[in-house]
Amino acid sequence: MQIKIEAPGHTNQAQMQAFYEEKLLNKYKKYNFIHNVDVKVAKVSGSYEVSLQIKPEGGATLFAKDTNRSEDSALDGAIKRMNSQIERFKEKHYRSSHLNKRG
Repeated sequence: MQIKIEAPGHTNQAQMQAFYEEKLLNKYKKYNFIHNVDVKVAKVSGSYEVSLQIKPEGGATLFAKDTNRSEDSALDGAIKRMNSQIERFKEKHYRSSHLNKRG
């Protein structure tokens, strides 16, 4: 899986890159339909804004963003938002049709 991180002006690029890659790989490597994760980190008015973008194989682009005073909390919030989208994607594309029918 490829992880692309954009964090202009971040004080410690190497440490941040390693931390994000480890966290995102541990979270998303189990999904064979995810090949790329794009991350953007920005500091806005004293808070961190972390956004994730994933283009799953055979689906529309998924996007999640969170803002928090703590960069780690902003990343966790964005991951949590992305996880719910990934679960919906899995339900739609990878469950058998009889499980998708309600009623």
